[in-house]
Amino acid sequence: MDMGAMTIRITNTGEERCAPQHQYGPAVRGCYLIHYAVSGRGQYIARGHTWEVHACQGFLIAPGDVTTYRADAFDPWHYLWIGYAGSGSAELTRMAGLDPARPVFDAPDVDAMAELMRAADQDVRALRLGELGALGCLMRIMARIGQFNAPRQTDPRRGVLMEYFGKATWFIEGNLSQGVTVDEVAAYVGLCRSQLYRVFMAADGASPQQWIQRARLRRARELLLSQPALTLS
Repeated sequence: MDMGAMTIRITNTGEERCAPQHQYGPAVRGCYLIHYAVSGRGQYIARGHTWEVHACQGFLIAPGDVTTYRADAFDPWHYLWIGYAGSGSAELTRMAGLDPARPVFDAPDVDAMAELMRAADQDVRALRLGELGALGCLMRIMARIGQFNAPRQTDPRRGVLMEYFGKATWFIEGNLSQGVTVDEVAAYVGLCRSQLYRVFMAADGASPQQWIQRARLRRARELLLSQPALTLS
């Protein structure tokens, strides 16, 4: 996915221990939204279908869909969520093996998923550039979902590859201000430079160095846009 041509932004994050029969909707969202249940169960309703969703599963809400979700009366959900939008959001969703027509997914490693989603929430709440760290968490979340849900017949190694890619991009985004290098990224993810190069080319079509350069340009552009406009008198 060419992130230089497409954009992704975090729209919201959160966590809730639902009351029995807690319901949200019918509602329409303007972004993609992933809910992940760490415990409990409930129902998700969209496109004329009803799905039962329990712990270690999640569901995808697609922009424009009319959706309702309701916690169980006796064993209500405890879930976390993360929302994202932008021109690259549909492609990211597809790469993770998620489909609005089959919105329920499995992610058995509940501790890892919860840790990533909480980290994204903390990053979003940080001042100024916290969202950039959250984007790295989102990539790792999608890579982990893809391990269990992306089509296996194409390449069974795709989920592992995307996990390395997500971990690497998370590290890059979090260390741009320190002048991160390719060697540092490779050491962080536990790969040699040539292996890291193959991961980035397969996942993004760009080398690690090109990705770092694009990230620096994007960061500079975001900093520029965040500055108040000057007026001449």
